[in-house]
Amino acid sequence: MGGRLPVDGKKVIEHRITLGTKERQMVESYVNSKNFNQIITPTVAALSDVSFVLLVGGFLASMGLIESGYWASIKQAFAEGEEDAASLLAKIGDGINWTSENAQKVGAAGKGLFERLIESIRRDLND
Repeated sequence: MGGRLPVDGKKVIEHRITLGTKERQMVESYVNSKNFNQIITPTVAALSDVSFVLLVGGFLASMGLIESGYWASIKQAFAEGEEDAASLLAKIGDGINWTSENAQKVGAAGKGLFERLIESIRRDLND
């Protein structure tokens, strides 16, 4: 198992640390918690932002998941300054009409949005 010698021509010493099952589980648990934290922190921040909540509500309303009259009352309450992000989110959640057909609509729209985002990133990288 040869390999290249370093520039100075001396022997390369390789050190290896082998983890047991318990140590591997601890490392995996730590990595999973860090990954979860990287996802949940911006999500919580976004959901506490009124403009983001309205964006999500507008998206759901445009998909027909929230009745237009109900969505209009949510926008009116926000315009009058009566609502914060948490109460807007609760009202949006109350107004969602979750049927299997509507769930399929959201899934298809989300997939299309994700595909357009990836294509945009690819174009930016190629420019």
